Amino acid sequence: LSAIDPACGSGAFLVGLLNVLTEMYRLTYQFLNRKATDFELKKRIIQHSLYGVDIMPWAIHAAELRLWLQLMVETELKKEELRQYPLLPNLDLNLRIGDSLVQEIGGFFFNLRTSDLEPTIKKKLSNLKNEKRNYFDNIPRARFKSLGQVKEEELRLFEEIIESRLSILINEVKRLQTNIKREKSQKDLFGKPSFDKIKVKALEERITEKQNSLIKLNEIKEIIDIPEKKPFIWDIDFAEIFGEKNGFDIVIGNPPYVRQEDIAPFDKLKSEVSETTRKLYKKKLVESVKNQFPVIKKMDGKSDYYIFFYFHGLSLLNANGTFCFITSNSWLDVGYGKDLQEFLLKYTPIKAIFDNPKRAFEHAEINTIIALFGAPTFKAEKLIAGLKIDQGDSWTMLDHIAKFIRFKKPLEEVINSKILIEIENIRVDKGSDYMKLIKNLVNTNEYKVFPISQGDLLNDGWQYPTDYVIGKKGEFKKGKYFVNLWGGKYLNAPSIFFKILERGDKNLCKLEEVVEVRFGNKTGANDFFVLNETKQKLWNIEEEYLKFALRTPKECKSIKIDPDKIKFKVFMCNKPKSELKGTNALKYIISGEKTEIPIKQGKNKGKTIVGYQNVTSIKSRKMWYCLEPNLAPLLWVDIRGNRHLCHLTMDKFFSTHNFHGLTPLKESEIEVVCGLLNSTITWLFIEILGRKGLGGGGIRLLINDLKKNMIVINPKSFNQKEKENIKKKLNILAKREIYSVFKECGLNNTKPILEQDPNPIADRLDLDNIFFDKINLNEQERKDVYLFTCKLAKERIDKVKSIKK
Repeated sequence: LSAIDPACGSGAFLVGLLNVLTEMYRLTYQFLNRKATDFELKKRIIQHSLYGVDIMPWAIHAAELRLWLQLMVETELKKEELRQYPLLPNLDLNLRIGDSLVQEIGGFFFNLRTSDLEPTIKKKLSNLKNEKRNYFDNIPRARFKSLGQVKEEELRLFEEIIESRLSILINEVKRLQTNIKREKSQKDLFGKPSFDKIKVKALEERITEKQNSLIKLNEIKEIIDIPEKKPFIWDIDFAEIFGEKNGFDIVIGNPPYVRQEDIAPFDKLKSEVSETTRKLYKKKLVESVKNQFPVIKKMDGKSDYYIFFYFHGLSLLNANGTFCFITSNSWLDVGYGKDLQEFLLKYTPIKAIFDNPKRAFEHAEINTIIALFGAPTFKAEKLIAGLKIDQGDSWTMLDHIAKFIRFKKPLEEVINSKILIEIENIRVDKGSDYMKLIKNLVNTNEYKVFPISQGDLLNDGWQYPTDYVIGKKGEFKKGKYFVNLWGGKYLNAPSIFFKILERGDKNLCKLEEVVEVRFGNKTGANDFFVLNETKQKLWNIEEEYLKFALRTPKECKSIKIDPDKIKFKVFMCNKPKSELKGTNALKYIISGEKTEIPIKQGKNKGKTIVGYQNVTSIKSRKMWYCLEPNLAPLLWVDIRGNRHLCHLTMDKFFSTHNFHGLTPLKESEIEVVCGLLNSTITWLFIEILGRKGLGGGGIRLLINDLKKNMIVINPKSFNQKEKENIKKKLNILAKREIYSVFKECGLNNTKPILEQDPNPIADRLDLDNIFFDKINLNEQERKDVYLFTCKLAKERIDKVKSIKK
């Protein structure tokens, strides 16, 4: 068994693994009636099973010391044994100093892992492994007397591997050239050349690919001659691991949490790191992932540091290996988690993602999950006439069942064989959307498990083109994967959320089935188009060219927008200048064409241009001053703090990008939909399905989130009398200011939420009760809607406060 921690730090996980394996070996030996001391067991495990890498030398030295201490603790040795041979093994072969992620030699990213080594090389790797063990044990007859000698032998053997690969590539090029020659020699009935140009082109591309690999390998071969100049390279430093099994059996760890803006080479002081250095290193991180997994064509450059460890950790596994990381849970729900989610769903068996109610690290202000995966697999390809032929669908894991597991008690109280077997035996239905798949949910006193096939999970996050019909055209034929909310929907959603989905059943639908969702308006130059009261008086522009404008959520705190309280207006004119003679509107346009405008971003930041008609985002318009805004009767607040609100504006106000415009598909249902979107049930869904981690503790749903994830009660489920009642209750609520979610629900956010009894404001309760009745919630379930809405909001907001402290 071989286990690696690619960011081992001071060795905490290696020590933990040592203790677990020691106990397992002890039980096994008892069963087999074998005898071994703790010292012998631990030494064997450290030698054969434990490996670690870290970029910090002090961390590796600390890990060595901790393993030595674990080896000696409670070990009883006689004096003659202490004098007979060195007790402490050499750990510098198992614990290496280096960058686990950027595998680069002389500017070339390196990846030579292969299972098709020649028998002679495999034998030499086996000999190297044995000699490393002798060095580890400090045996006098050991061939290697120093770490330098080991590295020299690793390099020598590695050069042989390169030579072997070069020989294979040369033969492949010759074979492909022969195939091209044979193909081109074909003639038709009249003796004229007749060959498949597409096939020949494909063969030529394969030759170019092989020749590029030959050039790269030859250049690497020249660079690695000097052992002292060789950086840490997985394929070299653990050559026997990759030569024998093509990877480790276990990859385990807790990689460092570093925000993307702070990522930089760790072997440099902060004072030595420039912005250029950061960008170059982040580019290398992305390239290193693409080098390990060619199926990844691009990656989000804003990924946090630990995301790269996920990819590289998976690349270290052998075919039967197991991956286990404990990390921040943020990748489950944020944009930069998209690439990892998509890769896992297509190619990697997601065995389980565990969430634990108890914080894993008391000193760290982050919520963690445990990710348990198998090794990535890719469909085999075979060569026919030198061409790669894919053996069917290359997405290998769509039928695998992923399990999202949330324990309701601390792990140490619930992790036992009985519960793990129960979870393992859970079976699921496949081929449905999220709302129907909730029947797969398993909820007990100890745990909650949401099992779902990776194909369904991929489909749940897939964005199809407008009017694309899956039933006719098939899944995934068009469109792309858009980050899904694994944490909010599958792992952390409270039970009341699933009860609503279950009780609502046919009465629920996606928001996109009820409204058309559009982005808010971007003028391209708010300084020109949006006028405050002073500017309105100064220019006295004709009213037909001005429209009320809502810029930010702070400007209106009620559902209905009162025009008398709106201080801003937007300039909207779609007439040519020839029809504006004698108007103040024309004077304003001409003034805008002469205004000096400072450039606020980009390479020309700080410079000025003359005239708004020359602003990049505007100059392509036929009439630069003509806006074509999206006006909608409902304005959905994009980023929310402690207040949830959807505005009703029958006059269709102009709104900025801080709002999304919603237009109900049936005009007669505008107020009904507005009532739905201002209900506390909708607030609960926002807290569960929204994207968190924004500045100030904000939460938002992007356009695609609103369309695909947001769930509402279908207006069709209400009869006319119920619709009139919704309008009546909404009109009462809409007249006043909407307060914080806590005040609206009658809960004190300075006290534990779940220990309180909600007392919502009367007019809110009146509106909510209509929707509660429709989905048959009982008294306790109604309270749970208020309690968990506020609990989730409090956790989101308090998290930011704790970080500021």
